[in-house]
Amino acid sequence: MCDNMCTLSMSGVTEGGSPSALNIQTLENMLNHEHIVVADHIAPSVWSKERWLYGYLTKYPQFLASSDVLAEFYATAPEDVYAYELFFKNLVEVMTPSATATSEMLSSSAEAQALLTSLDAKWQSYQVEPNVTLSEEMAAIRGNLQNLATATPNFESIGYDLRMEELAVLKAEINNLPKDKPYTAAAQQYAEILLDKLIYGDAFVVEHHLSSLQMLANLCEPLYKETVVLSRNLLAGLGHETYYDDAACSEVIESRSIKAKTVDDWSLTPNPTTGLVNIQSAKVLQSISITDTKGVVMKTIAGNISYFDISEMPSGIYFVTILTTENEKTVKKVLKIQ
Repeated sequence: MCDNMCTLSMSGVTEGGSPSALNIQTLENMLNHEHIVVADHIAPSVWSKERWLYGYLTKYPQFLASSDVLAEFYATAPEDVYAYELFFKNLVEVMTPSATATSEMLSSSAEAQALLTSLDAKWQSYQVEPNVTLSEEMAAIRGNLQNLATATPNFESIGYDLRMEELAVLKAEINNLPKDKPYTAAAQQYAEILLDKLIYGDAFVVEHHLSSLQMLANLCEPLYKETVVLSRNLLAGLGHETYYDDAACSEVIESRSIKAKTVDDWSLTPNPTTGLVNIQSAKVLQSISITDTKGVVMKTIAGNISYFDISEMPSGIYFVTILTTENEKTVKKVLKIQ
């Protein structure tokens, strides 16, 4: 998101600590955009970096008192920078279990406090990179919390009702997010889809937003930044096949969308399978990888293979990612049965 500037060390920074001179210099250097050498990438790259920096300074405000450069940036940040960071900050707070619903349980349960801390950490990670593993882990934690809350009858209903009310408020504010540039318009569309997922669930997104989400995933990543990455991750988390090729960034989105729909000239048979899976492909394969629903890589095979065997794997759904020698990547599901 912040290009090569993110390689500089930010170790040792804590919410209550004092930033070092190196920490301050690292963030100030992010405001130097000379390393962005492709003209078409300057505006979206600057926007993406400044969003990250604004969010970081919101979390660690001690930098503002230690650097006039950072303080000036924070005070004069454009609306399309601070509006999106504020929106996602509020979204994280909404999805964090409310004090109203948990105060009684927390007052007598150290275990519940530990679970809530873990849930909050995983939710923040999920916002950066949604995936099946984190989703399942959060679901498991919520299940444990629900078991602990058995003695508090109103816990679940209070927490759920408050969360839905707050999400409805955020949804009403979606149209107020800046969308006057191509990359901010894409970010606004992704935010709307993500909110609908949280309010109505995965099935609703698949029914009402799948084509839009696929369109966002097929945008050129250097021009639309983290919106593309988040959309691709969300698609994968929903268990849907994705195709993208950033080498085609010079193509208009209509052409890229058509290519995304027609390039999928390979298949897996039989599916479901008891073990052996044949690959029919008109293209030369570079490699395939097989992951389970938790995101664990179960097998990787290099070369232009025509079949693979998963007979040793447990029954269940697996995702097969195929990479061609033309660097085209596609994901398909395969069901392993006994």
